Amino acid sequence: MGRVTASEIAFRYFRGSVPKRYLETEIGVKIFSIIKLFELALGFEYGDVLHLPYSGGVMEQPAKTLEVWKIARSVYIKKLSADNKKEMAKMKSGRR
Repeated sequence: MGRVTASEIAFRYFRGSVPKRYLETEIGVKIFSIIKLFELALGFEYGDVLHLPYSGGVMEQPAKTLEVWKIARSVYIKKLSADNKKEMAKMKSGRR
């Protein structure tokens, strides 16, 4: 397997499946754990972060956690946009 990226893990996670091979590396497991934390802190309608994973303000959060959260949020918002476009297309065509 090649290099595991946070954006690939987030992409797969938000679509419902993360291949086991992504979780065979220590970094893959850490990224997966951070993305699961991110999902718990999300407002699902807009992808807003409702609370931080650790006590304190934004500047007191671990830098790597915030970096992965930024990537995960970007991937999640793209997913929301794609899902929204699909729903709009269904509505325009008269299907539901």
